[in-house]
Amino acid sequence: MNTWLAADVVAQMLRITDTELAQHLLSGALRFRVQKSSPGRDVVLFTDVVIDSASVDELEERRWGSPICDRIFADGLINRAALKHGLHPTRHSPGVRGPARRRRAG
Repeated sequence: MNTWLAADVVAQMLRITDTELAQHLLSGALRFRVQKSSPGRDVVLFTDVVIDSASVDELEERRWGSPICDRIFADGLINRAALKHGLHPTRHSPGVRGPARRRRAG
């Protein structure tokens, strides 16, 4: 059985604005339905958008992917940045593998 969530709850869960949520709805990334309250055929008093919670989970999976793979990728980028700016521990850094060693010229 599907659980349906109100649009404002979904926006708060995803930490996005209502406009971004509307863009996800228009793109078809989220399954939703419109509930209409009306006393008759010609008058609509209230409309509300409800979103399928399973589609919210799928969107989160697509947005963030596998946390382990992302963490490994991020660690690689951090190591590259540290090496580039001379902040990464190397064999020549003190305390990494004993005292610092001097580089040989040539």
